[in-house]
Parts: sequence; C-alpha cells; structure tokens
Amino acid sequence: RECNVYTLYALGFGIGGAMQVHRLQAAGHDGVRVYLRRMAVLRVIGLLHSLLIWDGDILTLYALLGALLPWFARKPDRALLAWAAALVWVVPLAGKALFDALGWNPGGAIIAASLDLFAKMGGDPELDAAVRWLQNSGWREQLAWSSSGTLYSWGLRIETWRISKVLGIMLLGLWAGRRVVQGGLLADPRLLRRI
Repeated sequence: RECNVYTLYALGFGIGGAMQVHRLQAAGHDGVRVYLRRMAVLRVIGLLHSLLIWDGDILTLYALLGALLPWFARKPDRALLAWAAALVWVVPLAGKALFDALGWNPGGAIIAASLDLFAKMGGDPELDAAVRWLQNSGWREQLAWSSSGTLYSWGLRIETWRISKVLGIMLLGLWAGRRVVQGGLLADPRLLRRI
C-alpha cells in the first residue's frame, strides 16, 4: 500500500509541476524560477518536518527530485518516457546487480549507522523497547530519535532504490501534465487508463 501512495504522489507531483510552470509562464512570469523557489521552500519545510516531527518525511525527497523536473521538461516526449522507464526499471535492477557484485550496500550502511546512533542515545533498536524508551523520554531524546530515524529513512530509500523510482514516476507525471496542459489527457479515457 505504501508503494501505491508513493506512486500516486509522485505522479501527481509531476503533473502539478508541469501545470504550475505552464500557468506561471502563461501569466508572464518566469515559471521555472518561481517553481525552483517553491522547491527550495518545500525543501526547508521537509527538513524541519523530518527532524522535528516525522522521520518518514517525503517532502525533502520530493523537493530535491522536483528541482530536477525543469531540466527534464526540455526533453521531447519520447526521451521523457525513456528516462522514466529507465529510472523506474533499469536503474534499480542494474544498480542492485552492480552493488551486489561489488559487495557494496550504501543503504544498509546508512541504516546500520542510524541504529548505532540510536543505541548510543540509550535506545534499543527492538521496536517494543524503542517505544517504551520514547514513552519515558524528554524532548531531547525525541529529537535524537527523529534525527536517527531520518538517517534510517534515507538509508531505506537508497537500499530500495526508491529515489530513482520516484523520479521516474515524476517524469511520467510530467509527461501526463503536458497532456493536461494541451487539453488531451482528460478527454482521452484510454490514455488515462494506460497512465
């Protein structure tokens, strides 16, 4: 279910990015500049959210990847779809095979470092013990938990190749956003089903 949520958010993010830039440019603004400024603000909000509220934050990831969309927006449709397919399927499979062959697991190393950090703070990585620790802790411990959890969350994203997959789905959304702007997506039920 979490995968479906990420997919829908990433697709919607790409569609929204295409529509925002188009509308800003139609109104006579520098659409890309305004869009990139919005991504910078979203990045700050995401970092604060990640460190202070919830370590599973996706705003930072979306802001970082969203800042790449204007570069991809200059690509023709076929190239955009090829990039999307490569990022969703080829990069994760080839990357995992390469990392396995090299014996390198950067995501696992980051996850291990986050668990070590949590243990140094006095926490126990076992979930029940961690929950008890959090229930009896103050704000400093809560902040430390969020910090180690943020590190853990990024390690998990690297280990599962979620970063390239999310960017690929955003690119599919960018392509679909072009269709919305041109008025061709919502009027084409067959294309909507395929997306």
